[in-house]
Amino acid sequence: MTRKLLNSQFSTLEEPANAMSVDVSEPPQVFVENIRTIIEIPNSVRTTGFD
Repeated sequence: MTRKLLNSQFSTLEEPANAMSVDVSEPPQVFVENIRTIIEIPNSVRTTGFD
């Protein structure tokens, strides 16, 4: 993809109306907890891979 084409793609990019926004600079556990809160998954529901 050429630089000109890429720039045109970014210039027409629209943010989705129902997108979630999270801070990816946080540690993975905090990142996952923030997503769980946004999509309303209780902490009592166990997930794997972050213990």
